[in-house]
Amino acid sequence: MLIARSTRASTRHVAAFISGNPDAVMNDFGEHSMVITPDGVSEGPERIHTLYGGLLAEFGVIDRGDSTGLTFDALHVRHDTIFISWHDESMHSFFPFGTDTFICNGD
Repeated sequence: MLIARSTRASTRHVAAFISGNPDAVMNDFGEHSMVITPDGVSEGPERIHTLYGGLLAEFGVIDRGDSTGLTFDALHVRHDTIFISWHDESMHSFFPFGTDTFICNGD
């Protein structure tokens, strides 16, 4: 059950991201969530919303064709943890390698 729930969570998150909808992206983050990037830690909904606002501005609405879209190189799900490796070209930059790791507690 945990794997199925984690897989649904990753599918929902990717769909929200490529739609360019920050509110849909935020549905995946609770009050105590944090996102760690090379630039630091964004903790709590307000800071995470700001972070994703910048990311969505960089990539645009992928569904609309603003950028090429994410290419997933690997997806691994183990219990409540999801690991994704990807590459992409945004409206302004090329990202030859990126990763995301999600620890999903609850829905």
